[in-house]
Formats: sequence, C-alpha cells, structure tokens
Amino acid sequence: MTNAAHSAYRTSQSSAPSGRSVEAEAFATAARMLHEAVESPADALKYLRALEFNRKLWSVIEADVSDPKSPLPSEVRQDFLDLAVFVDEQTALAVKEPATDHLDSLIQINRNLATGLFSDPR
Repeated sequence: MTNAAHSAYRTSQSSAPSGRSVEAEAFATAARMLHEAVESPADALKYLRALEFNRKLWSVIEADVSDPKSPLPSEVRQDFLDLAVFVDEQTALAVKEPATDHLDSLIQINRNLATGLFSDPR
C-alpha cells in the first residue's frame, strides 16, 4: 500500500544524485494540491485529498527524521519534527473546521522547502 507522497520521499532517500529533486517535487506537489484546493473552495473532495497527501508526506518525513540512523544533524532533525507537529495541528484544524485559509501556512511551508531543495547550494 504505497502512496505517492510516501513513494516520492522514500525514493529520494535511496537515489543520491536526484534525491533533492525528488524531495522537492514531493513538497511542490503537496503545495500545488493544497493551492488547487484553495482555488476550488466548493470541491470538498479536492480539499480532503490535498490534506491527506500532505499529511502522508509529513508522516514519512517525521518517521525518517525520528530514526536514530538519520544522517541529518540533530538541530535539523528537531526543526523538521517541530514543523511536522505544526503541520499535524494545522491539518487537524483544517479537517475540523474546513476553510481554505487554514491551508495558507501549509502551502507556504511546502513551497519554501521545495524552493530550498530545488536550489541546490552545492
């Protein structure tokens, strides 16, 4: 039972040269889906699918950075865990009280991460 978010993020972990671009694509896809939900406020299914994709993506991230074998520095891992908690809370709010303005911060976080990953500083 592999979903697109899980698959995209896991693939990025095993393919070093293109890992950053795959991760960036996963964040960009989540941001795009959330933005499309904002653009179609009457489409409840699109809204819920976008939130579910984003939740699954962030669940994978949370699991990966929680792994003691993660190669990321502890500060970066903690930053991602903090973001994951915020995303979980914001997602719960967005499901409980459906309103497209609840998606703005989620879109911004995903876009910022995608942009950072697309602009490889190496």
